[in-house]
Parts: sequence; C-alpha cells; structure tokens
Amino acid sequence: MKPIIDQILNPFLIPIVKFFLIFIVTFTGFTQENKSEYFLALGGRSINSSDIDLDGDLDLIVGHHAGAETDTAITILYNYGNGIFSDEFTVLQFKGYQYDIFAQNINNDNLPDLVAFKSPPSTKSYSIRVLFNSNGNFFQYDDYLLDYNFTFKTYGDINNDGNIDIILASNGGQCWGLFLNDGTGQFGNPEYYNVTGYWPTDIECGNLNEDNRNDVVLTGQKTEIFFSYEMGFQASVIDDYPNLEVEIADMDNDGDNDITAITCLGNTSVFIYENQGNGNFVKHTAGIYNEFYSYYLDVDDLNNDSLPDAVLTTDFGIYIIFNEGDFLMGQPKFYPVTYTGSSGGYSHCCDLNNDGYQDIATIVRQDVIYATVLTLFFNDGSGNFVPNPPTRLTECNAAPENKFNAYPNPFQSTTTISFYLEDNVFVEIMIYDLYGKPVKTLSRGSLTKGEHNYP
Repeated sequence: MKPIIDQILNPFLIPIVKFFLIFIVTFTGFTQENKSEYFLALGGRSINSSDIDLDGDLDLIVGHHAGAETDTAITILYNYGNGIFSDEFTVLQFKGYQYDIFAQNINNDNLPDLVAFKSPPSTKSYSIRVLFNSNGNFFQYDDYLLDYNFTFKTYGDINNDGNIDIILASNGGQCWGLFLNDGTGQFGNPEYYNVTGYWPTDIECGNLNEDNRNDVVLTGQKTEIFFSYEMGFQASVIDDYPNLEVEIADMDNDGDNDITAITCLGNTSVFIYENQGNGNFVKHTAGIYNEFYSYYLDVDDLNNDSLPDAVLTTDFGIYIIFNEGDFLMGQPKFYPVTYTGSSGGYSHCCDLNNDGYQDIATIVRQDVIYATVLTLFFNDGSGNFVPNPPTRLTECNAAPENKFNAYPNPFQSTTTISFYLEDNVFVEIMIYDLYGKPVKTLSRGSLTKGEHNYP
C-alpha cells in the first residue's frame, strides 16, 4: 500500500485558471434546509451511497469521467443528517472513467472504502484502484493492473468467505474478471472469463441459487448467468435477446432473487426473469413503453409494498414504474430535472433523510462544458417524489429584464455584481471556471428585497 500522490482537494481550493464565470442561483420561498440540487465537476458517470464518515447517515459518491490527472475522478458529498448535503465536498483527482462507482468495506475495518478505475496518462494500461478510508480521508490506495479496458464493475462475496470481492466486465474484451479479497483488503491476480457471442453492457452480482455464494450476471446481446461453485463457474444463457442494463432483486417477494433487465430497441422494454429454483429462469415481459428511451435502470421498493419498483433515467429526468405483482409493471410516472443532459443519466435509490423511505439521487450526463448537476427526489412514503425545492440557475448577464449583472463576465481577477430581488429569497452566488468547476461561493443565505451589490 502506498501513499496517495493525487491531490485530495476541497473544491474551493482548486487552482485558479485564467477566466471565471459568475452564476447566481435563487431559491424562492424556502430555506437552505430544503436544497435539492448540487453543482459538481464535469462528466458525471455514476452515483452511489455509503456512510463514509460513520455518522449514521448516507453520504453520496459521484464518479466522473476524468480525462487528465487534474480532473475530478470522485466527488464525496457529506450528509448533514436530514438529506441536506454540505457544499464543502471532497474531491479526489486522478485519471479514469468512473462508471459504477461504489463504496464497500474492503479491508474489514468497518469503514467503507472506494473502488474506482485508474488509467495512467500516456499509456494504455488500466487498473482497479482501491482507496482506503481512514476516518473519512483517502490517503492510501492500492492499484491492480488489468489486462483489458474494463468499463463496468460491481461487488459480491463470490466464494462465501465473508469478504467483498470485485467483479468487472469488459465490452471490447468480451470477458469479465474477478478479484478475490484475501480478507485484509488485498487482492491476488485477477481471474478472467471469456464470453461468446456478445459484448457485455452491464454486470451484476447476487445469490441466484440459494447456496450462499454470489453468482454473476452479464448482459449484452445475450443475458448469461455464471453460477459460482467451489470447483468453478457454470455458465447458463437465459436469453438471446439483447439487454442494456440488469439488476438482481426479489421481484415477486417469494424469497429468492429474480433478474430485471431493460432494452431500447424501438421502445423501452422491461423484462423480469423469474427465478424458479435450481438455476431455472422464466422470462416475463413486464412492460413496454413507447414514450421514452432509457439506458439506465435501478430497482428498489419505493412505495413500501415489499415489491421492488424500477427507476429509469433519461436525458430529461426519471421515470418511476411501480411493480404491480405477477411480474407486471405499471404505467410510468415522470419527474423532470431542471438541467437536461445530452447522453443519458444515472440514478441511485437510498434513504437520504433517515425517514425509512427510499429516495432517489440522480445525475444527468453532460458532454458540454457545464457542471454535472446532482438532483435529489424525496419520497413521501407512498412513492410520491418531490424535487424539494425547485431551483433556477440563470447566468447573470443573461437575466430577463436585466435584473442582475456581472461586469466583466467572464473575468480574470475582478468583477462587479449587481442585482435586484423582488422578494425576500434565499440566494447563492457562485463562481465557476470555464470548465464548469466551482471555485468559490460569494454568498449563500437569505437576502431581503431590493438592490444588492458585490464589488
């Protein structure tokens, strides 16, 4: 294990670049305690949750596409305890595409560690990077070299030894890989397994035959299960129809895990593969939806009826589809995001405010120079979600009726900001660099009606 040499930064300490932009965010009719949108670094690619600081509430982890050594690879947002997250989040900077970011206790010290991808500059080598949690800091890491460019990753206890193993899938390499944990957080040489006739688009891990060993599911042009046994893996193709995403959950609440998948071929279709025991699965077409295309699926019980529901993410927001039982899904309910994307998004279900209900955190992918926007949707307990509160982001020199201005904007060192508020509102004034990274917050709090100036 070696000390981390990559910078671990507060976002407000990011080195100053040549030009900056001024943005003003106004929140009308509510207080800071209701904030539900957060502006992060560019290239959000995945989202997950864990109690990073062991304070009893779930923090959020966002993985980014970090194309250079100074790009943000991982953002950690710390939960105040009521679903409100600190703006002084932790930024980890190193190169790599952070698809399927996750936090798990890798070295059995009760602290959730981070598992990420690492791709060194000017080389074609790729690694798994395990960042070890030391009371909320990540000063130590281990890198494990990969033979292929892996895109997807998950975790599970493959050999039933009580330790978290790492499981990977490579689309271009047509294979999947396994790193077995020795119990101290160290991993041996990877095991690779080729697949035939398809290029994996997702991988999941879970117990599918009730033997206490986690099995592996891959999907792509086929959906295939690799059942884990003491002597090795036994492969079983359960569908030759192409799927994009796959999740493992007990969809009929009968005590064993089923498989849920989505595909987008002319429409968005949801399939449930019913677990009938002894490694046998029966396919059900649970829902076909012509009104939207989704490339990302998350599954959880959102209305507390013990049946897992589906969250499908799009460029414009999320669609929630409730499980009606008998392997049928209902009609979708749409929740928009304020800032739409250009190439899909990602969602994650978890209890953000400790009320016992599963909320939803989502990021929409942006492939242009704007910040990644994290949006939180809070569950009222019956499966209704509120983006609480609605927010509005407006560039200062483009405001309607010229009610606020920043001149010059962009600027190098100084600028003058002036604006007029028609009501008493909560206001946040932030400086971003031209790459969408937050540099400084000038003001964050309630302001009175009238004119305000920031020289």
